[in-house]
Amino acid sequence: MSLLRSLYASDNYIFDEPEANLDVDSKQIFNKYVDCISGMKIIITHDLDNLNDDDKVLYLKEGNLIYKGNYSGLKEVVDNV
Repeated sequence: MSLLRSLYASDNYIFDEPEANLDVDSKQIFNKYVDCISGMKIIITHDLDNLNDDDKVLYLKEGNLIYKGNYSGLKEVVDNV
């Protein structure tokens, strides 16, 4: 709950693997509140399925930028990497 309260404290957020230890219900609650954020959100994740609504996606592999664009283009790149 402290994470959810912090969503209203700033306009810029960095989330590192935010859903890693959450159950299904908690993930839904978290995503509902994250979607309400009007500021900048940086989400660092290995779960690419969570990126479908994001404006810009950066995909790194072994420290190298492999892709910069939207989720649709990322799916094509990841399938070929």
